[in-house]
Amino acid sequence: RPLPHPQARQPAAGVPFAVMGALVAIEERKKLLSEVWLFNGATDEELTMLAELAYEVTVGPHVDIVNENEFGDELFLVVDGHAAVTRRGVDLGVLNAGDFFGEMALLGTGVRTSTVRSVVAMTLLGLRAEHFDDVLASHPMVARRVLSVVVRRLDQTDRRLAELEGRPRTG
Repeated sequence: RPLPHPQARQPAAGVPFAVMGALVAIEERKKLLSEVWLFNGATDEELTMLAELAYEVTVGPHVDIVNENEFGDELFLVVDGHAAVTRRGVDLGVLNAGDFFGEMALLGTGVRTSTVRSVVAMTLLGLRAEHFDDVLASHPMVARRVLSVVVRRLDQTDRRLAELEGRPRTG
């Protein structure tokens, strides 16, 4: 059951808990975000900002969440579940709770470099490109962590593809 974006919920006249529901959703998102290593050490204020920008996505098993070579403008954080990552049909690994994906498209051309397919039902938090840019600009530690993951993923992918193609790895 997706959590509504708090700004999309307008309290009905005389119903005080509509706002309370939005606050609970924000607190749940903050807790989820605080458990993702990418945001380790973030202040309560930073977590609140991220929680207000993030939205929850649920997918069933065996669903392509993102597809290689398609345009993408979102980063996803895995809250619950597992997903397989492939490029050109080559298995690149599994994403688990606490992992994130989609950053390559946001930092590069906007084109997805891999396909991510759910293995089981999953819960994700999504962050749109414009919000992700704001987070990177105002939180250098998050930017540094994202870049370290990007470099590591590029290296691992290059090694895996070189191995499968029987060529020496360059670089």
